[in-house]
Amino acid sequence: MKIKILRFFLFACAICSGQTSGIELPVYKGEYRSVSTPYYPIYILKSEEIVLFNDTIAPEQLPKLLYKGIPGYGSYMMIPKAQVHLIVDKDVSYSIVDEVKTQIASTAASRLYFYYRASNENGISSRIKAIRYPNYYSYFKLDVPAHMLLRSELPKQDSSLKSIEGEPPIPPKPNHINIATSVEKAIYSKQQDVIDEALAGKKCTCLTLERDRIVQEINDGFVEIRDEALNDLMSEYDVVFLKFDQRILYQDYFDYLIQLEAIQDLLKKVEIIELSKEIREIHKDVGIRLPCSD
Repeated sequence: MKIKILRFFLFACAICSGQTSGIELPVYKGEYRSVSTPYYPIYILKSEEIVLFNDTIAPEQLPKLLYKGIPGYGSYMMIPKAQVHLIVDKDVSYSIVDEVKTQIASTAASRLYFYYRASNENGISSRIKAIRYPNYYSYFKLDVPAHMLLRSELPKQDSSLKSIEGEPPIPPKPNHINIATSVEKAIYSKQQDVIDEALAGKKCTCLTLERDRIVQEINDGFVEIRDEALNDLMSEYDVVFLKFDQRILYQDYFDYLIQLEAIQDLLKKVEIIELSKEIREIHKDVGIRLPCSD
């Protein structure tokens, strides 16, 4: 059975390899790393086609496809258990990558880490070149239904909990309470009071990733941030918001990840919150104000 599954998986990867052979990945001088297999290899080609295994798909199909499980493994290997690898042509518009990331964020895979690949091995490999970095949240959530119990599995009611005659009835158990468990979760809401509470007492700044550079918003102007200045900035602030210029390419984003990797020790002291196009539009529609609102 295992051999049949492996053959099917390798066959699917071979088809996918033919579709994606012309992809040009970003240059990365980091070491090869070991990863768990299997995983979801999501390709974005220079033509901006999105390929998952041997199928060309639309971004909005991703959440449901990730819940179906990896072919040959069934629902055992699906979001949020399985890894996601993004294998993206360096000249693709980042707006396409943002849309893919946003769709994946709408699954219940909380704080999912992507592997941003810089190597395209033939088939699924446990040794790759990649930068591992977390995805952002999504305001919307698509989840699979909870496991249903059989009637025979229902817990028996404790007779001691039954209401006493003449006494008020025992109140039902409270529903799940939804609270902002992190600053980022608060930001990916449309409640100004929740956002203000999460940012209270925190020193914040706003960056925008542009073609070949990063700029910081200061008052009504912008200052370019280079090398050492980025180190100082990450040490100075509690929260850094990152927006994306609509003209940037995937290569620009990958270069930014390389910069972060070089100062990863400083990142333990600061929370970097990437603002997707989707959440910025939601905030604009309902009048949410952030320190870097447009």
